[in-house]
Amino acid sequence: MFLHHSRRIRLLSGGLHALLLALPGIKTQLFALIRDLEEERQETVIGSWCLLTHDIDHQVSLTALPSWEENFGPRVEAGAEGAFLIRETAHALISFIRQTIFDPLDAYLVVNPIQPSIDTKPVKKGAKPQLRVQGPPETPSADEEREAERKARVRAGSLGSVKYVLGMFG
Repeated sequence: MFLHHSRRIRLLSGGLHALLLALPGIKTQLFALIRDLEEERQETVIGSWCLLTHDIDHQVSLTALPSWEENFGPRVEAGAEGAFLIRETAHALISFIRQTIFDPLDAYLVVNPIQPSIDTKPVKKGAKPQLRVQGPPETPSADEEREAERKARVRAGSLGSVKYVLGMFG
């Protein structure tokens, strides 16, 4: 939900994530879960969190930045859970950032795949409903974005994340 097209969902998910990380037991379990994921999944989890902290919407980024800085920022002690996790997943993070810079729509679709929907039209007795893939709506609502806006938002977050990665190794 960190890369969702809706600003409101990004804002709410960043706030909820920060509240959950404030609970020590949850934080430990979350970091253990991330460590146990395949590298591709680590890439999307850590990468989308990093992009959220550099979202073009200032309020969204301000909501996510404190939890990121507390866990992965430059002032985090070397032995802390977050410092250990970010060292382990640095390659995955860099890979995700690179992908979102060069192909933001593909990276977006990896994190937010198009969901199939069930056709609810009446069918003949005994027939099964047909699955069909529902694409994005033709005209976005006021809270949604167009494809060009999505590409720009994801790319801007990626370029902001490059600053973090360069500082990590600098």
